Amino acid sequence: MTGKVVGLAKHREKGTPAQKSDELILTEGLGIEDNAIQGGDRQVCLFSSEAREWMQAQEEKGLCFRRFQENILTEGLKLDSLESGDVLNVGETVLEITEGKHCFDECPLHSNKKTCRLSEDACFAIVKKGGTIKLGDEADATNRVNK
Repeated sequence: MTGKVVGLAKHREKGTPAQKSDELILTEGLGIEDNAIQGGDRQVCLFSSEAREWMQAQEEKGLCFRRFQENILTEGLKLDSLESGDVLNVGETVLEITEGKHCFDECPLHSNKKTCRLSEDACFAIVKKGGTIKLGDEADATNRVNK
């Protein structure tokens, strides 16, 4: 399964708007260079451009619609098919998926039992091999860990 990188961003301070970039430098075990969030199981956040477009078209907005900000926006990559432990090769880097995004009980979409693509098409990863990711790079999820 292959897609491509169509957006990149980092957050210099937690809670501030994302700063778009043409490239990101990732460090193994740490995450994105000069990013507010480093270490842990959520070093990188991935989201699909198809789900981003879906969110923008919705009349009823979910709790996370305004505050959710991905680091890597992909096109053509079915993020909803990735599981914890799956490996994603992006540019020079190797990422391991750690978890998907979870819904909050106080979200109007969740409480009204409506589908939210954030919980399907957003996931978090750790950096297994550092390097540079650039706009237009291929994202390939053919390698799998523990499978």
